Amino acid sequence: MIHEDSALHGMSVLIPRSKDQSEASGDLVRFLGGHPVIIPLISFRETTEAHSLKTHDFTQYQWIIFTSSVSVEVFFTYVSQKTNLPKLAVIGKKTAEKLSQYDLKADFIPTEFVAETFTLEFLAILGDEQNIFLPKGNLARDYIKQKLMEAKHRVTERIVYENFFPDESKQLLTGRLLNDGIDILLFTSPSTIDHFMEIVEGHDLKNQISKSIIGCIGPIAAKRAEFYGLKVHAVPTIYTFKHLIKEVVKVIS
Repeated sequence: MIHEDSALHGMSVLIPRSKDQSEASGDLVRFLGGHPVIIPLISFRETTEAHSLKTHDFTQYQWIIFTSSVSVEVFFTYVSQKTNLPKLAVIGKKTAEKLSQYDLKADFIPTEFVAETFTLEFLAILGDEQNIFLPKGNLARDYIKQKLMEAKHRVTERIVYENFFPDESKQLLTGRLLNDGIDILLFTSPSTIDHFMEIVEGHDLKNQISKSIIGCIGPIAAKRAEFYGLKVHAVPTIYTFKHLIKEVVKVIS
């Protein structure tokens, strides 16, 4: 039997989120006997398109789709009037939780938190020719928009934020891999893997991660890791950080 406070055996665990997003994740890693290595591999900034949200007429839509918690945050930075909004759909639990911070409840959440399941189940409840607004990030997939338009729905898309790799994190990650290494590498999106591998390949550090245990939050991230030749040891069936950690613990035990 594995005790919770020793499940990670004192191993170092990469948490690729920003510090404000990683507090609970770091606490969980410490609770399980690991040492969190918090290096944000991705950060976000608003685009100029986000400013247009302030004057946009949302009464023309039947639905707004939020595909990330960041899209919710940026949206409500500019949209203060919530009484005239259409129905709200979210891709997962964390996005729904972010929505609840604005005293709003999602009208639709899929049973699995990936674009394929979202689209399949969302299309099943839509009527004919719906008007849908989709605020998203610059690296978000086009899958949802494409499938909705194929089904004859009208989709208005706005790129309201962009992803980038913070310069400070590049230095932190390079130094950590060169000097200490990291036992467990956790990735929360394809972008975190791209940015991680930018450092690994740019500084010829593949040997430094050859023995690392790798966990990805979902199948899309796992495919990106495999694209770089990485062996993925853990992918949870529920795509949250908590379940990712649980899956890694199973691998270790």
